[in-house]
Formats: sequence, structure tokens, C-alpha cells
Amino acid sequence: MTHPYASAAYAEVFREAARPLWVPAWGAHVLTRDIAGGGRDAMGVYPLTAFGPGADLRAGLDMLRAQGLVSVGLVPDPATAPVDIEAVFGLCVPFKTHLLVDYGREVRFSKHHRYEVKKALRDVSVQTVTLVDHLDAWRGLYAALTERHEIGGMTAFSPEAFERMAEVENLTAVAAFAEGAIVSMHLWITDPASGHGYSLLAASSAEGYRRSAAYAVYDASIRLFAGLKTLNLGAGAGLATDDDGLTRFKKGFANAEAQAVFCGAILDEARYAALSGGVTTTATPFPAYRFA
Repeated sequence: MTHPYASAAYAEVFREAARPLWVPAWGAHVLTRDIAGGGRDAMGVYPLTAFGPGADLRAGLDMLRAQGLVSVGLVPDPATAPVDIEAVFGLCVPFKTHLLVDYGREVRFSKHHRYEVKKALRDVSVQTVTLVDHLDAWRGLYAALTERHEIGGMTAFSPEAFERMAEVENLTAVAAFAEGAIVSMHLWITDPASGHGYSLLAASSAEGYRRSAAYAVYDASIRLFAGLKTLNLGAGAGLATDDDGLTRFKKGFANAEAQAVFCGAILDEARYAALSGGVTTTATPFPAYRFA
């Protein structure tokens, strides 16, 4: 069974911004994009690239090279990344520290978070819902988040993208209700075959923030997925450090960490150098021609 992040249905979520391409040797999709100076390159899906068992990294790079792509950059899922990835890709650098719930250990929230959960549950009720039945509510929450944080790029999802996302297998939505309205919602992806789950997207309304609804949603979600091995809560926002508020929020629920890395490979050195003003080696930011 294909990991949800590697599936065609999930890759299609991004088709307005990029074209999905199946890489059989990896058991995963990448997304291809036009380059302003000519040509195409590839990137992994947001937020993580999940490689299939026995993925042949070199064969996958050879296929992408044969497709005429200039470069590829992605963030491997720490739970499925092949052990030889740093030896095969020309660039692998620490990217973000992901906060995890490891169900093989004691799951105990921080004292502050236990207080906030208890307080939130006096004001909201939490339910597992079907995203397709609550798309309008979700779109409203995410639109507010997008405006508040000036979200752009791959995560500035269109209304149609969310319709496609709602059809992805093993996507679960957990929502907090107050006075009959959804004030917070979290979208999770699970891969029962490997026993790992992942935070995908989350958003709250102003009323949800006032009622600390996200604390109640996290509490319910962590209990809901207790049959898994791990639940990846993700990392901070943007290129944030461990000091940002979102990281501190997630740390209060987590009992483990995993280091994610960004990996890049140049597939056409001559074209890469022409686009990048003579740059011929992998270096960050990558690819250089997108950060002129």
C-alpha cells in the first residue's frame, strides 16, 4: 500500500502549482515546475516526501535526469528516509526539528498544557469529522490563517485543492465546536502500514484562540491515534527556530524529536550553472536560481 504522502491523490492536491510525476524507483511522487529562465525542476510534496520500502535513490535521480529536469529538492519523512540518502544526494542539511508523540513511551503533556486542555474542554467539544462535509468551515479557518501569516507558495491552497485533499485516503479531521460552530480544526494523515501519523494542517478562528480550542483538539487527536507507533506533530512555522511560539506549543505535547533534513541534487550541471550565474555546486539556499 502506498503511503498517503506518496499517493497520486495527494500529489494532485498541488496540481495548480506544479505537475505530479511518479518516480517508481522511489515509490513516491515529486512535483515538477517550470523555471523562469527555461526548463523544469522537481520538488517534494508538502510537507514531507515519503519513500517506499527499498527505494532506489540513484535510480530515481537517473529517471529525473532522463526527464530533462535541472534539479530536485525535497524534505524526506524522517520515518521513511532511506539510510543512504545523505550519500546519494549532493546536499543534505538539517532543516527542522520535528516534535513527536512516541506511543512506546509515556505520553504526558506539560503542566501548562494539561491546564489549557482542561480549561478548553469547559468551552468546546471535540469530534472527529469528515472534511468533505465541513469544507466551508475549514476554508474559512484556513483563509484567516493565510491572511494572518501571509502564507504563500505551495501552502496557499485553493478551494479546489481542499476538495481534492478531502478525498485523500487516511486523512482525518478533528474539530472543536463552540455554540454549534467549528472554531478549530486539525487535519492529520496516517499510514497504518508503517504505523506513523502526521500533522498536515491546522487552523483556528479568533474565537477558537480565545477558547484555547487547539489544546483540546491536540488532546483528542493524540488519544485518537494511540494505536500508532508515532504521531509527528511537525515543527515550527516557516524557517523558525526552536524559540518560536508554535514550536513551544507542540513541545508541550511531545515526548520525542526527529531531525528533518533538506536534500537537493543537481541533475543538469550545465543548465543549473547557466541559470544560477555560474554556480556549479550544491549549496543553500537550493536551487540557487530560485533565490537570485
